[in-house]
Amino acid sequence: PPPPPPPPAATSTLIVSDTPDPSQVGQAVGVRFTVTSQGGTPTGTVTVTATGGTESCTGTVANGGCTLVLNAAGQRTLTATYGGSSGFSGSSDTEPHQVQAAPPPEPAATTTQIVSDAPDPSDVGQAVTVEFSVTSAGGTPSGTVTVSAGPGESCSGTVAAGECSITLNTSGERTLTASYAGNAGFAASSDTEGHTVNAVPPGPAATTTEILSDEPDPSETGQAVTIRFQVTSDGATPTGSVIVSDGEGQSCSATVAAGECAIAFDSPGQRTLTANYAGNDAFAPSADTEDHVVTEAPPPGPSATTTEILSDNPDPSETDQAVTVRFRVTSESGAPAGNVTVSASTTESCSATVAEGQCSITLTTAGSRTLTARYAGTDQFEESADTEPHTVQEPPPPPPAETTTEILSDIPDPSEPGEDVIIRFSVTSDDGAPTGTVTVSAGPGETCSGTVAQGQCTITFDTPGARDLTATYPGNETFAPSSDEEAHTVEAAPPAGTTTTITSDDPDPSDTDEEVTIVFSVTSDGATPTGTVTVSADPGETCSATVAAGQCTITFDSPGLRTLTADYPGNDRFAPSSGTDDHRVSNPPPAATITEIESHTPETSAPGDPVTIGFSVTSAAGVPTGGVLVTASDGDETCSAAVGVGECVITLNEVGVRTLTATYSGNDLFGESSGTQDHTVEAPNEASAVAGDAYNSTAASGQTISTSPPPRR
Repeated sequence: PPPPPPPPAATSTLIVSDTPDPSQVGQAVGVRFTVTSQGGTPTGTVTVTATGGTESCTGTVANGGCTLVLNAAGQRTLTATYGGSSGFSGSSDTEPHQVQAAPPPEPAATTTQIVSDAPDPSDVGQAVTVEFSVTSAGGTPSGTVTVSAGPGESCSGTVAAGECSITLNTSGERTLTASYAGNAGFAASSDTEGHTVNAVPPGPAATTTEILSDEPDPSETGQAVTIRFQVTSDGATPTGSVIVSDGEGQSCSATVAAGECAIAFDSPGQRTLTANYAGNDAFAPSADTEDHVVTEAPPPGPSATTTEILSDNPDPSETDQAVTVRFRVTSESGAPAGNVTVSASTTESCSATVAEGQCSITLTTAGSRTLTARYAGTDQFEESADTEPHTVQEPPPPPPAETTTEILSDIPDPSEPGEDVIIRFSVTSDDGAPTGTVTVSAGPGETCSGTVAQGQCTITFDTPGARDLTATYPGNETFAPSSDEEAHTVEAAPPAGTTTTITSDDPDPSDTDEEVTIVFSVTSDGATPTGTVTVSADPGETCSATVAAGQCTITFDSPGLRTLTADYPGNDRFAPSSGTDDHRVSNPPPAATITEIESHTPETSAPGDPVTIGFSVTSAAGVPTGGVLVTASDGDETCSAAVGVGECVITLNEVGVRTLTATYSGNDLFGESSGTQDHTVEAPNEASAVAGDAYNSTAASGQTISTSPPPRR
């Protein structure tokens, strides 16, 4: 036998470089790799993957690289996996790689400008309005601009507002600086502007006191009147208190910051309100007046009340049924007295005193109703009301009349399967003649129906056995449902004889693993049999189909003579039977192959030199497997290799023209074949002469060649 094929040669996969490293998210990384083996030059593909994601790239061993785009930042591990190929085993290598987050875009440049500062010059402590703008070619900046002149002297405003007010507390030449802090989309910028602050002469600043409102005006005696005031000054914000008086002994006071106080006037009449600001070292006093009218308060009216419906029982109610409605009336000023009327329409109402707390109303119309409880009020208490939804239903109809259902007969009893059985029944009632349909049932699929007037229906039973017949009248709005039961026996008829025959098995003979269609029939004098036929040969070689289908398919795994048996198991109506037939299974011949010696390198060798024999084995039926043995005529030199490897190395020791023969031994699926090729083995001096002749011939042709003959192998 030929020697077994050699095992696949071991390989070594190496990641040579991953550039750039580190890379940024979304940046292409070129991964270079090699796959080497002492058994030759591997072929195939290498797949590079990365931990922490699904990114990958694939490149051939010959190209030696692929490009990988990594979409997640962090420390990643690259793995290059060579899956192996014919003659070479798989291998892999890993390499750490750092992925950095992409840097954010640079913010757009901005220009901040102080547009104006008014007034300029200003006085110490005077508010100065500074207008500014922030612009950019990259869009419309947003955020805040801060204007400053020194410690404690600053103001801020949004870019959209475009201004803020700063108070400068030191005289002299000052420099205003407007600073825009920037954000993720816009860079910071600033601008400066000179400003003059004049010194303010000493002495209290003039003030203006003003009564802004006195509400309500007019007011009633005993009613609180809120007087709002303000004290202003050009110099700064005045501090201290303001006293408001009416000139008749009533007054109130509050701080300038509070800005209001309240007086409740105890008598009617015309008042003159005076707001006095006393002033202090920094601010001069000032005052303001305002007229105000006080009227006599009216006598108190009736107190407010609250009416509530506590319950309405029953809810829902029926038409013409009394509904008890419970209510209550309350007031913060005492216990109300009087009557409460509950109504649902102009003709549906009831009344009771507040103390009684309930009354009964009869609702005559069905539907969704609204109950209204109304308290009429008195001199001391105001009227009030409450509503509550209520449902009124029609009274239920009277119950249906009782009925009696009776099975009168079931003929024939006993019966046989497939025989009609006539069921006679009746439905009666003391309150009239029931109408409708009666259903007689004995089990799933065994039912019949007929009207009460017909008084009968017909059932056919398919299988023997005891039955419980149930006649059911479902009833209707007038008559109640009822039912009756009756025992019935179905006696089995003897099963009819059957004949099972295998009519064909095609193809016969068949090959292994080839589908064979078995055609069968089951016949009977009684009727047409039903059920399933199972065809079997050896264990595990079976198929089944219904009698109606008449055929099924078997595939045989091994050659040889088979006895096919078709079994019909029968049923209650048909007896079992079987039929047999012989069948032969043949082995298919192996597929033809072609073995060829594709190359022998070198084509002329010296004794003892290794010669690489390239061969191929092909077949129209698929890809052959197994080994190839190469021999040489006039000697016992050989070499062998697997079909997939495609070459082996032979050392020829005898000089002369040798005939190389590559022999494929075949297997169960593929036939053996061989191919030949002549090879010349020359003595060393002949090989040198051939090489020298080749050198001289090349030189004579005028080609650029080496100045000495090529060395002998």
